[in-house]
Amino acid sequence: MSITYTWTIERLDTAPSVGELADVVTCVHWRLAGEEGEHRAEIYGAADMADPIPEAFSDYDTLTKAQVLDWLADAMDMAAAEATIADLIADQQAPAVVPRAVPWE
Repeated sequence: MSITYTWTIERLDTAPSVGELADVVTCVHWRLAGEEGEHRAEIYGAADMADPIPEAFSDYDTLTKAQVLDWLADAMDMAAAEATIADLIADQQAPAVVPRAVPWE
């Protein structure tokens, strides 16, 4: 079985204006969930965005999830985030420490 990853964009922070551009995304808040069978893990983070290129600028109202995920891939190591999820799930599948009640009660 393999882990199914789900990227979610939680929120976009914007600057009202940068030069002639309006509503410029400055930070992407994201959540990554992973699921394998009955095991699930989730992490949350935020990534600062590079300054926009005016010729490639998209109006805020026209942004798509795919476009913002592409920006996120440029701004952070998405594979490392997925590796973190994989480690968390592996820890659930084979925990190094198991809490147990005391045997005398």
